[in-house]
Amino acid sequence: MRTLLKAGGLALLLLSAPTTSHSESLPKVDLALVLAIDVSGSVSSSRWILQRDGYVRAFRDPEVVDAITSGPNRRIVVLMIQWSDETDVALISKTWTIIESGASAESFADLIEKTPRRFSTGFTAIASAIKYCTRLFTDLPFKAGRRIIDISGDGRNTYPSRSNVEKARDEAIERGITINGLPIVTESEPDIAHYYEKHVIGGPRSFFLVADGYERFGEAVKRKLVLEIAAR
Repeated sequence: MRTLLKAGGLALLLLSAPTTSHSESLPKVDLALVLAIDVSGSVSSSRWILQRDGYVRAFRDPEVVDAITSGPNRRIVVLMIQWSDETDVALISKTWTIIESGASAESFADLIEKTPRRFSTGFTAIASAIKYCTRLFTDLPFKAGRRIIDISGDGRNTYPSRSNVEKARDEAIERGITINGLPIVTESEPDIAHYYEKHVIGGPRSFFLVADGYERFGEAVKRKLVLEIAAR
């Protein structure tokens, strides 16, 4: 920036350094990702273990690590939450985790593996989970190329209404956040993929990938993470 001052009949041209915005000074990452895991009443202990172990294996998989380290900044940041009812939401770590190598991915997998299930009852409050995840991006201490909420679950929003899900989704999109989905097909919810497509996912390049039963969750979550992280 140039500033022209006059002193004693002389014009002095002062050159100052260009100002840097706060966001420009933040560490750069390719992706800020919130993983939201369903632990509501419909998720039995065995189903919870299949979800947890699926994520553990995924972050230990070389293909996922390669996707993470192949971007322009060669790293992402991740948070994981467990969600159930309107007030039953818990972070598994208090800060964003930087993943930039096989070692840091392994450490995150260890954290997931050691974290107990926080809730085991309650309605399926997808809207509340999305709202909570959206707030996590406030004052994000990184400059992220993309911001994504990845929500997995086996049921429709049962608290309090479907319209609240769409409102929460639209508010997230307005803040530049994409919501992707990993619906889990069960006997009681054979059409859950259609519900996620219509009411849950949204934003730039949003998509969902179906787990055809909990037994296929591990396979689905690995594939989904690779697609999600590698998208540029």
